[in-house]
Amino acid sequence: MKNTFPIILAALDLSAQDKQILKVLKTVGELSATEKAYLFHISPDFSIPENLEATYHNLFNATLPIDERMREDILKQVEETWENYPSFAFSVEIREGKPYQKLIHWLNIKEADLLIIGQKKQPGKSGLTAKRLARTAPTSVLIVPEKERTFKWILVPMDFSELSKKALSMAIALQAKKPDISITALHIVEQPPADFYNQALVDSTFREALREAAIRSFEKLFATIPGAERIRLELIDNHYHNPGIHIQEFAKNGEYDLILMGAQGHSMLNSLLFGSVTEAIVDKNEDQLVLILR
Repeated sequence: MKNTFPIILAALDLSAQDKQILKVLKTVGELSATEKAYLFHISPDFSIPENLEATYHNLFNATLPIDERMREDILKQVEETWENYPSFAFSVEIREGKPYQKLIHWLNIKEADLLIIGQKKQPGKSGLTAKRLARTAPTSVLIVPEKERTFKWILVPMDFSELSKKALSMAIALQAKKPDISITALHIVEQPPADFYNQALVDSTFREALREAAIRSFEKLFATIPGAERIRLELIDNHYHNPGIHIQEFAKNGEYDLILMGAQGHSMLNSLLFGSVTEAIVDKNEDQLVLILR
């Protein structure tokens, strides 16, 4: 995989989760031949309220201006997290302003290919929610949960859209760089409403025909992608009539590390800029890394 994400922007908030984001950044950057990474922290206000002065003095070197103290703290975290520096260049950027608006602005200014952001079980007040950024960011987005994850088990939901094919190709490219990666391609087989067809026919002939059609589609696709012979294929009937729930359950039960998928697929319920299935996964996910491709 060559220069999949030449420029990466990682959003840091000076919390304990920054360590996990830095670990993920190093792994992704070295697997995708990244050239430059920007470690961004955006503070709503550099002024320090009196009641927080002591806290800031304990966290940072009190002899420096607040932005330089923040930079120093991030560099210290980098040294503690990375045993050795990565193959790509990086810089620490400290900015003041509304975090969401500023981050979108700097993603465009830096011409970033990928945004890495943490997802907390209890979101903060900055407005930098993973769901909001996954919907509106002009780049691909990698969402990092609080739970530490590797890149060993990758799940690729497939609906045969161009972005899902791109996701599968990227997973195979990652596997070529890191052979211990295992990939599962998951297809949710759509089911007709139970009251629309004769139930006996739906339970047997029709369902079997849908599954066979999906298998033929996969065989045709795999024949065009080098390395696809190592991919495990899974089909699940869409009993919930909600692919997002099936994908979440499968990823959680299978202890997958990464869900790799496109921002939009073939769903009839896609919102204007963001696929409904992808959005549902981002909204409810707490355990897996989620990489959304654009």
